[in-house]
Amino acid sequence: MISRSKLRGPIGRIGPYAAAVFISLGLIEAIITGKPPYSAFAFGCFFIVLGIIEYQRTKLITYLILGLLWGTGTWHSMARFIVSFLSLETYIPHVIVALAALVLTWPVFYGNEKLESNARKLFNLAAEHVHEAFNGFTDRPYSGCKTEYTRDEISGFARFMGGKKIVKSIVQPDIVILSFSMGISPLKEPDLQQISYISFDNDGNISVHISEYDYKRFKEELTFDQLCASLGDVFVRFLEYYKKGLESRIIVELKSGAK
Repeated sequence: MISRSKLRGPIGRIGPYAAAVFISLGLIEAIITGKPPYSAFAFGCFFIVLGIIEYQRTKLITYLILGLLWGTGTWHSMARFIVSFLSLETYIPHVIVALAALVLTWPVFYGNEKLESNARKLFNLAAEHVHEAFNGFTDRPYSGCKTEYTRDEISGFARFMGGKKIVKSIVQPDIVILSFSMGISPLKEPDLQQISYISFDNDGNISVHISEYDYKRFKEELTFDQLCASLGDVFVRFLEYYKKGLESRIIVELKSGAK
């Protein structure tokens, strides 16, 4: 049986560990030399590189802006140790700009972090019931099961799932699409081929699409059709909870996929 913990970890997860390492190096450098400019420079570079990587992955400029501001802000701490274009006089304005940028971009930053976290949980839940690992990725949508729902029910379900940042919902006259991704952010509204989604049409037909990037986040080549079918079953189950007024069960089950 395939473990639900087969997903590769997100790169952002290294942030707290990297911060602890750089702070420790800074303390050691300060004890030995009386000043920690090299550690501060390396820490600033880390923020900038991380911002660039996250921008390339999610296509959200927010990560690039914050990475640059946090990185150059860290470099300001070297101003009293070395002669450079940085100065303590520019440090306070820089901090104000960085905080303003964080406040202004917080809805996008938090929203995407929440969406990505929930996407991982959805894939973990789906992988629990995949028992084979062969026949890898295909870019065609998988025709899932068929279930019953009214237009009001599926529209309400989409609003609930979107409001909880579980998916980015797209409600159209003839179809409802619930999109999610561990790569390009659904907030960018990219081509649907670039992200994963579940679609519900007006006749009760369900289609599942898993992006190549999301599929490759698994450490093993899970059987693609089984993974798609299992993911479709997760959403059908969540829809049934919603129809019965048991929305809290969706949240509880989703939390169980947090590994």
